[in-house]
Amino acid sequence: MKKAKKNGNKFIWTKKHEAFVNANYTTMSDVELADVLGMSKSAVCNYRRSKKLFATKEQVIAKRRAGILKNYQDKEHPHDDFIRKNYLTMPVKTMGTKINKSNVYIERRFKELGLVIPPHIIEARKKASQKKPGDVPMNKGMKQTDYMTPEAIARTAKTRFKKGNLPKNTLHDGKVTIRKDSKGNKYKWIRLSLGKWKMLHVKIWEDEHGPLPEGTIVVFKDGNSMNCVLENLEHRTKAEHMMANTIQRYPEDLRKVMILKGKLNKKIKKITYEQRKEQ
Repeated sequence: MKKAKKNGNKFIWTKKHEAFVNANYTTMSDVELADVLGMSKSAVCNYRRSKKLFATKEQVIAKRRAGILKNYQDKEHPHDDFIRKNYLTMPVKTMGTKINKSNVYIERRFKELGLVIPPHIIEARKKASQKKPGDVPMNKGMKQTDYMTPEAIARTAKTRFKKGNLPKNTLHDGKVTIRKDSKGNKYKWIRLSLGKWKMLHVKIWEDEHGPLPEGTIVVFKDGNSMNCVLENLEHRTKAEHMMANTIQRYPEDLRKVMILKGKLNKKIKKITYEQRKEQ
Protein backbone atom coordinates (compact mmCIF):
# COMPACT_ATOMS: atom_id res chain seq x y z
CA MET A 1 0.00 0.00 0.00
CA LYS A 2 1.37 3.40 -1.04
CA LYS A 3 1.84 5.72 1.92
CA ALA A 4 -0.47 8.73 2.18
CA LYS A 5 0.84 12.22 1.46
CA LYS A 6 0.16 15.38 3.39
CA ASN A 7 -1.32 18.69 2.32
CA GLY A 8 -0.29 21.00 5.11
CA ASN A 9 -1.51 19.33 8.31
CA LYS A 10 -4.03 17.05 6.57
CA PHE A 11 -3.48 13.67 4.95
CA ILE A 12 -4.58 13.22 1.34
CA TRP A 13 -6.98 10.29 1.03
CA THR A 14 -7.10 8.29 -2.18
CA LYS A 15 -9.69 5.78 -3.40
CA LYS A 16 -7.26 2.96 -2.57
CA HIS A 17 -6.82 4.25 1.00
CA GLU A 18 -10.58 4.43 1.50
CA ALA A 19 -11.13 0.98 -0.02
CA PHE A 20 -8.44 -0.51 2.27
CA VAL A 21 -10.09 0.94 5.40
CA ASN A 22 -13.56 -0.13 4.24
CA ALA A 23 -12.33 -3.69 3.77
CA ASN A 24 -10.29 -4.08 6.97
CA TYR A 25 -11.74 -1.85 9.74
CA THR A 26 -13.56 -4.83 11.31
CA THR A 27 -10.39 -6.93 11.68
CA MET A 28 -7.65 -4.33 12.14
CA SER A 29 -7.25 -1.65 14.78
CA ASP A 30 -6.93 2.06 13.91
CA VAL A 31 -3.27 1.89 14.85
CA GLU A 32 -2.64 -1.01 12.46
CA LEU A 33 -4.58 0.70 9.65
CA ALA A 34 -2.68 3.94 10.19
CA ASP A 35 0.64 2.09 10.10
CA VAL A 36 -0.18 0.50 6.72
CA LEU A 37 -1.48 3.76 5.25
CA GLY A 38 1.35 5.89 6.62
CA MET A 39 -0.94 8.33 8.44
CA SER A 40 -1.97 9.09 12.01
CA LYS A 41 -4.43 7.08 14.08
CA SER A 42 -6.68 10.12 14.49
CA ALA A 43 -6.91 10.51 10.68
CA VAL A 44 -8.13 6.93 10.33
CA CYS A 45 -10.53 7.33 13.24
CA ASN A 46 -11.99 10.56 11.82
CA TYR A 47 -12.49 8.92 8.41
CA ARG A 48 -14.35 5.96 9.94
CA ARG A 49 -16.62 8.26 11.89
CA SER A 50 -17.40 10.38 8.84
CA LYS A 51 -18.37 7.25 6.89
CA LYS A 52 -20.09 5.67 9.94
CA LEU A 53 -17.86 2.63 9.82
CA PHE A 54 -18.19 1.00 13.25
CA ALA A 55 -17.35 -2.57 14.17
CA THR A 56 -19.92 -4.61 16.13
CA LYS A 57 -19.24 -5.64 19.72
CA GLU A 58 -18.42 -9.21 18.62
CA GLN A 59 -15.99 -7.92 15.97
CA VAL A 60 -14.24 -5.68 18.50
CA ILE A 61 -13.81 -8.59 20.94
CA ALA A 62 -12.47 -10.87 18.19
CA LYS A 63 -10.09 -8.12 17.03
CA ARG A 64 -8.74 -7.58 20.51
CA ARG A 65 -8.26 -11.29 21.07
CA ALA A 66 -6.41 -11.62 17.79
CA GLY A 67 -4.15 -8.70 18.68
CA ILE A 68 -3.40 -10.06 22.15
CA LEU A 69 -2.70 -13.51 20.76
CA LYS A 70 -0.42 -12.13 18.05
CA ASN A 71 1.56 -10.06 20.53
CA TYR A 72 1.80 -13.02 22.88
CA GLN A 73 2.94 -15.44 20.16
CA ASP A 74 5.55 -13.00 18.92
CA LYS A 75 6.94 -12.55 22.43
CA GLU A 76 10.09 -14.49 23.18
CA HIS A 77 10.67 -16.42 26.39
CA PRO A 78 14.44 -16.67 26.82
CA HIS A 79 14.14 -18.14 30.33
CA ASP A 80 12.30 -21.34 29.37
CA ASP A 81 15.47 -23.48 29.44
CA PHE A 82 16.30 -22.20 32.93
CA ILE A 83 12.76 -22.95 34.11
CA ARG A 84 12.78 -26.48 32.69
CA LYS A 85 16.15 -27.20 34.30
CA ASN A 86 15.32 -25.91 37.80
CA TYR A 87 11.55 -26.20 38.39
CA LEU A 88 11.94 -29.41 40.46
CA THR A 89 14.84 -28.18 42.60
CA MET A 90 14.14 -24.46 43.03
CA PRO A 91 11.07 -22.77 44.57
CA VAL A 92 9.03 -20.45 42.36
CA LYS A 93 9.96 -17.33 44.35
CA THR A 94 13.69 -18.10 44.19
CA MET A 95 13.47 -18.80 40.47
CA GLY A 96 11.64 -15.53 39.84
CA THR A 97 14.27 -13.58 41.80
CA LYS A 98 17.09 -15.09 39.77
CA ILE A 99 15.57 -14.21 36.39
CA ASN A 100 13.87 -11.00 37.60
CA LYS A 101 10.33 -12.26 36.90
CA SER A 102 7.19 -12.41 39.00
CA ASN A 103 5.76 -15.57 40.56
CA VAL A 104 2.74 -15.24 38.26
CA TYR A 105 5.00 -15.29 35.19
CA ILE A 106 6.84 -18.40 36.40
CA GLU A 107 3.62 -20.27 37.18
CA ARG A 108 2.14 -19.30 33.82
CA ARG A 109 5.21 -20.65 32.03
CA PHE A 110 4.85 -23.88 34.02
CA LYS A 111 1.35 -24.29 32.64
CA GLU A 112 2.28 -23.40 29.07
CA LEU A 113 5.33 -25.64 29.08
CA GLY A 114 3.41 -28.52 30.66
CA LEU A 115 5.58 -28.59 33.80
CA VAL A 116 3.95 -30.07 36.91
CA ILE A 117 5.59 -30.14 40.33
CA PRO A 118 4.87 -33.46 42.10
CA PRO A 119 2.85 -33.21 45.35
CA HIS A 120 5.63 -34.68 47.51
CA ILE A 121 8.02 -31.91 46.40
CA ILE A 122 5.40 -29.25 47.20
CA GLU A 123 4.90 -30.69 50.71
CA ALA A 124 8.66 -30.89 51.28
CA ARG A 125 9.04 -27.21 50.31
CA LYS A 126 6.23 -26.21 52.67
CA LYS A 127 7.87 -28.03 55.59
CA ALA A 128 11.29 -26.56 54.76
CA SER A 129 9.85 -23.03 54.89
CA GLN A 130 8.15 -23.51 58.27
CA LYS A 131 9.69 -22.15 61.48
CA LYS A 132 10.99 -24.92 63.73
CA PRO A 133 11.46 -24.98 67.52
CA GLY A 134 14.83 -23.51 68.37
CA ASP A 135 15.14 -21.44 65.17
CA VAL A 136 16.87 -18.14 65.86
CA PRO A 137 15.32 -15.01 64.25
CA MET A 138 17.57 -13.53 61.58
CA ASN A 139 17.56 -10.13 63.28
CA LYS A 140 18.17 -11.33 66.85
CA GLY A 141 20.55 -9.00 68.67
CA MET A 142 20.69 -6.63 65.71
CA LYS A 143 19.73 -3.00 65.43
CA GLN A 144 17.13 -1.96 62.88
CA THR A 145 19.86 -0.26 60.84
CA ASP A 146 21.73 -3.58 60.60
CA TYR A 147 19.08 -5.33 58.52
CA MET A 148 17.03 -2.51 56.95
CA THR A 149 17.98 0.23 54.52
CA PRO A 150 17.45 3.90 55.48
CA GLU A 151 14.69 4.08 52.85
CA ALA A 152 12.86 1.09 54.35
CA ILE A 153 13.16 2.51 57.86
CA ALA A 154 11.71 5.80 56.64
CA ARG A 155 8.74 3.98 55.12
CA THR A 156 7.94 2.21 58.40
CA ALA A 157 7.73 5.56 60.22
CA LYS A 158 4.26 6.15 58.72
CA THR A 159 2.76 3.07 60.40
CA ARG A 160 4.46 3.25 63.80
CA PHE A 161 2.51 3.99 66.97
CA LYS A 162 3.25 7.54 68.06
CA LYS A 163 3.95 8.36 71.69
CA GLY A 164 0.67 9.08 73.45
CA ASN A 165 -1.46 7.36 70.81
CA LEU A 166 -4.30 5.26 72.23
CA PRO A 167 -6.22 2.40 70.57
CA LYS A 168 -9.66 3.23 69.17
CA ASN A 169 -11.33 0.99 71.78
CA THR A 170 -9.73 2.76 74.76
CA LEU A 171 -12.36 3.29 77.47
CA HIS A 172 -12.87 6.68 79.15
CA ASP A 173 -12.59 7.52 82.84
CA GLY A 174 -15.73 6.52 84.73
CA LYS A 175 -16.50 3.65 82.35
CA VAL A 176 -17.99 0.62 84.14
CA THR A 177 -17.32 -2.92 82.93
CA ILE A 178 -18.25 -6.37 84.25
CA ARG A 179 -15.55 -8.95 84.94
CA LYS A 180 -15.46 -12.45 86.38
CA ASP A 181 -13.14 -13.57 89.14
CA SER A 182 -11.37 -16.95 89.28
CA LYS A 183 -14.52 -18.58 90.71
CA GLY A 184 -16.79 -17.17 87.99
CA ASN A 185 -18.43 -14.52 90.18
CA LYS A 186 -19.29 -11.28 88.37
CA TYR A 187 -18.27 -7.85 89.68
CA LYS A 188 -18.49 -4.32 88.33
CA TRP A 189 -15.25 -2.36 87.82
CA ILE A 190 -14.86 1.36 87.15
CA ARG A 191 -11.99 3.09 85.40
CA LEU A 192 -10.37 5.77 87.57
CA SER A 193 -7.65 6.74 85.09
CA LEU A 194 -5.60 5.18 82.30
CA GLY A 195 -4.62 1.70 83.46
CA LYS A 196 -6.16 2.16 86.92
CA TRP A 197 -9.41 0.36 87.81
CA LYS A 198 -11.29 -0.33 91.05
CA MET A 199 -14.29 -2.45 92.02
CA LEU A 200 -17.37 -0.23 91.75
CA HIS A 201 -18.91 -1.28 95.08
CA VAL A 202 -15.62 -0.55 96.90
CA LYS A 203 -15.38 2.92 95.30
CA ILE A 204 -19.00 3.74 96.23
CA TRP A 205 -18.39 2.73 99.85
CA GLU A 206 -15.07 4.65 100.03
CA ASP A 207 -16.64 7.78 98.54
CA GLU A 208 -19.03 7.77 101.50
CA HIS A 209 -16.84 6.47 104.35
CA GLY A 210 -13.26 7.08 103.29
CA PRO A 211 -10.43 4.61 102.47
CA LEU A 212 -11.17 0.95 103.24
CA PRO A 213 -9.26 -0.13 106.41
CA GLU A 214 -6.65 -2.85 105.94
CA GLY A 215 -7.97 -6.38 106.50
CA THR A 216 -11.56 -5.44 105.71
CA ILE A 217 -13.86 -5.90 102.71
CA VAL A 218 -17.17 -4.57 101.34
CA VAL A 219 -19.91 -7.16 100.76
CA PHE A 220 -23.44 -7.14 99.34
CA LYS A 221 -26.28 -7.50 101.86
CA ASP A 222 -28.61 -9.21 99.37
CA GLY A 223 -25.85 -11.31 97.81
CA ASN A 224 -26.32 -9.67 94.39
CA SER A 225 -22.92 -8.38 93.20
CA MET A 226 -24.61 -6.34 90.45
CA ASN A 227 -26.57 -4.29 93.00
CA CYS A 228 -23.91 -1.68 93.80
CA VAL A 229 -26.05 0.92 95.61
CA LEU A 230 -24.75 2.21 98.95
CA GLU A 231 -27.74 0.84 100.90
CA ASN A 232 -26.84 -2.70 99.77
CA LEU A 233 -23.18 -2.49 100.87
CA GLU A 234 -21.81 -3.68 104.22
CA HIS A 235 -18.35 -3.31 105.73
CA ARG A 236 -16.81 -6.43 107.36
CA THR A 237 -13.46 -7.76 108.48
CA LYS A 238 -12.16 -10.74 106.56
CA ALA A 239 -12.56 -12.90 109.70
CA GLU A 240 -16.21 -11.93 110.02
CA HIS A 241 -16.79 -12.64 106.34
CA MET A 242 -15.19 -16.07 106.63
CA MET A 243 -17.33 -17.00 109.63
CA ALA A 244 -20.45 -15.86 107.79
CA ASN A 245 -19.67 -17.98 104.75
CA THR A 246 -18.11 -21.16 106.17
CA ILE A 247 -19.43 -24.29 107.78
CA GLN A 248 -18.40 -23.00 111.21
CA ARG A 249 -21.52 -20.84 111.44
CA TYR A 250 -23.76 -23.93 111.73
CA PRO A 251 -24.39 -26.13 114.84
CA GLU A 252 -21.96 -29.02 115.41
CA ASP A 253 -24.47 -31.78 114.53
CA LEU A 254 -25.30 -30.07 111.23
CA ARG A 255 -21.62 -29.56 110.44
CA LYS A 256 -21.01 -33.33 110.78
CA VAL A 257 -23.87 -34.08 108.37
CA MET A 258 -22.53 -31.55 105.85
CA ILE A 259 -19.03 -33.07 106.05
CA LEU A 260 -20.41 -36.58 105.46
CA LYS A 261 -22.48 -35.29 102.53
CA GLY A 262 -19.37 -33.73 100.97
CA LYS A 263 -17.43 -37.00 101.30
CA LEU A 264 -20.33 -38.95 99.79
CA ASN A 265 -20.60 -36.60 96.79
CA LYS A 266 -16.86 -36.85 96.25
CA LYS A 267 -17.04 -40.67 96.26
CA ILE A 268 -19.97 -40.67 93.80
CA LYS A 269 -18.09 -38.40 91.40
CA LYS A 270 -15.02 -40.62 91.56
CA ILE A 271 -17.00 -43.79 90.78
CA THR A 272 -18.86 -42.07 87.92
CA TYR A 273 -15.57 -40.85 86.42
CA GLU A 274 -14.02 -44.34 86.56
CA GLN A 275 -17.09 -45.89 84.89
CA ARG A 276 -16.97 -43.39 82.04
CA LYS A 277 -13.26 -43.99 81.63
CA GLU A 278 -13.82 -47.76 81.26
CA GLN A 279 -16.47 -47.18 78.56
